[in-house]
Amino acid sequence: MNKVLLLSCCFFVGCGASSGSHWQEKTKPSPPSVVIKEAEISEIKYIPKGEVPRAYLLSIYDEVIDIYLAGKKFYEYRKSFPRDPVTHIVFFNTKTQSLIGYAKIVETLMGPTDDVITKTVHRSGVSAKALKGYYGDKKIAFATEVEGFVSLS
Repeated sequence: MNKVLLLSCCFFVGCGASSGSHWQEKTKPSPPSVVIKEAEISEIKYIPKGEVPRAYLLSIYDEVIDIYLAGKKFYEYRKSFPRDPVTHIVFFNTKTQSLIGYAKIVETLMGPTDDVITKTVHRSGVSAKALKGYYGDKKIAFATEVEGFVSLS
């Protein structure tokens, strides 16, 4: 059992990728992929979390790491999200080319940018203005709530 868990944790999923899906088909069918069409999103929706441990590799800035370590950041914001269900986020520092840490996904919200920001900004570790600047004119926003950030550095 430990060997299977270790193998499944090694499958990373990128935005829109389906890495590791062949292995997953042999063990358990995956839930349907999330298909996002901007015209259909008018309210906040929850993206299903996977049952098989799979990680989503994200690049983050040094300043964000400090906010996580200070216990002030509980949401990770992105302009896109993987199609395949994931259970963890692994944080990567592009500048130092190193893994920084990981966290378990609690839930992921998807919806109109202003609605997602309003619902999550109180636990974001940054200002609403900064989030609006990040999303720009994007109509759809993703906010993934994480817990148990573990630093690897």
